[in-house]
Amino acid sequence: MVRLFSDKKFNKKKLVIFVSIPVLIISAFTLAAIYLRGVRAAIVIWDGDAGDNLWSSPTNWDSDTLPISSDIARFDNTSDTNVTIDIDIDVNGIYITSNYTSIITQASGSEIYIRNNGFIQDNGTFLGGDSSIYIVDGSFTLNGGAFTSTSDMFSTERNWTMNGGTFNHNNGTIRFTGSDDDTTLTCGSAIFNNTEFRKTAYHGYLTIQPGCNINLGDAPTTGGSIRNYGTLTIGTGHWDASYSDDTWLYTYTGATTTINSTSVSELRGLQALGGTISANSLTTLITSDAQDIDGINVSSSGSLSMTSLTTLDVNNGHITLTSGTFNVPSLTTVNVERSFNNSGNLFLNGTDITFNGSDDDTTLTCGNATFNSVQVLKTAYHGYLTIQPGCNINLGDAPTTGGSIRNYGTLTIGTGHWDASYSDDTWLYTYTGATTTINSTSVSELRGLQALG
Repeated sequence: MVRLFSDKKFNKKKLVIFVSIPVLIISAFTLAAIYLRGVRAAIVIWDGDAGDNLWSSPTNWDSDTLPISSDIARFDNTSDTNVTIDIDIDVNGIYITSNYTSIITQASGSEIYIRNNGFIQDNGTFLGGDSSIYIVDGSFTLNGGAFTSTSDMFSTERNWTMNGGTFNHNNGTIRFTGSDDDTTLTCGSAIFNNTEFRKTAYHGYLTIQPGCNINLGDAPTTGGSIRNYGTLTIGTGHWDASYSDDTWLYTYTGATTTINSTSVSELRGLQALGGTISANSLTTLITSDAQDIDGINVSSSGSLSMTSLTTLDVNNGHITLTSGTFNVPSLTTVNVERSFNNSGNLFLNGTDITFNGSDDDTTLTCGNATFNSVQVLKTAYHGYLTIQPGCNINLGDAPTTGGSIRNYGTLTIGTGHWDASYSDDTWLYTYTGATTTINSTSVSELRGLQALG
């Protein structure tokens, strides 16, 4: 069998071979490969032998070589002495154990780059400087001790967790980034002054845990999607959600989201899933491609308030209102490409609603909502509007329609000429228990009338 031992005295790894009978024949190539793998251990321990407290001195490390990008730099009671990070570093991880009680200082101008093993601190003190700290595809965990962030950029792609100790923001920027890397933010007692959320894919999620209080500031740019279980504030001005391919915002039971923005672009959807969302300065909300999910959702006794909103346009998404409060007293105009579900009777009466899109099917569940006007303007005949039982829909006089209609409720088409040519024509199906009344004196481009019960 082959074993590798670290021997500080000889400043390198010793190779010890135990041979039993029968004798193992090991090639020189195999021995060389084993030896080379043993030269650089995964964990490199600070031993302070150089006596100058500098990260850049090789003999301050138990391997007498500086930690590299494949190594974890470990600080424990091997040498409980202060450390100055006096150079740019690139390591796989930093681990400050509970046995380390001294101070690690990021010197001015020294950038810290940490990879997927991340940063873990159980004790001691870390003092950030004036240069960036990047944790790439890794997490930040503070279990004890004191951590002062950099006054520049502190960027994390994975989880950010404070289980204990003391965190000082230091007036820099805390950024949660990455692509589809999910980040869970457990704040403990940490207070953030300047926070950015910039995933480069909408399915990269930031989950804000209970107890966190996050303010994204005025006129923010965001990327990725946010699951809020805590307190989230978005400041005044324009909210640009286009840093990735758009942003979702979910607010869950017990959570509060306050949006002070006067306008927003590239937001895929707002969902109050038991929590409270207030966006009372928005006058227009046009969601980007909601990908056949809810652009607006109020459920589980959630609350969504947009008291200044006059226009709501949900692209390739649904409006789902099943339980809670939907407070939009100024709303007059609604456009929706997918389904409209008011089974919770939350929608106000008297709006003008248009069901548009191309081959996007729409199911209309009205609850007790009545509409000032209704238009069906699908651009393909195989884009269906399904009118559920209990709905009473009036398309008005001399309407223009596009797409096909499946009626299970009550449908009225007014007087004058009915132009069914907005798409490549219209089918109209009327099912058992439903009533369709056509008062038109003429109709064009209608593909067919079917009374199916």
